Parts: sequence; C-alpha cells; structure tokens
Amino acid sequence: MVKQLTREYKCVKENLIIYFVTANALLKRFDQANIQHVPRIENQEANDLAQIALGYRVSEILAL
Repeated sequence: MVKQLTREYKCVKENLIIYFVTANALLKRFDQANIQHVPRIENQEANDLAQIALGYRVSEILAL
C-alpha cells in the first residue's frame, strides 16, 4: 500500500482499492504526512493484528 499511496505503483487490485481510497481520504485531512514502509518482521504485532482483522492465521508468538 505504501507504493500505491506514494503513487509509485497504481492501485489495481480490487481487494486493495477500498484501503487505498480510505487511506487517501484520511491523508487529505493532514497538512503534511510522511509515509514509510516498515517490514513485517520489524513490526510483527501490527502485522498480526492486521492478519486477525482480515481473518488470516496469526504468527505463533501472538497465538500463544
């Protein structure tokens, strides 16, 4: 999503368009914003929470 929001890539996947539109609308509320990619491995808790929200299986750490 980072590359789509920074316009490096076009958002074409149907299942991501709703996230793109929502994030874009929220970003417009700010005068300034910094978008930076954080690898999943460096932010495991956020990744696990996102996976739970989407109904996917979570990592062993959070599942315990």
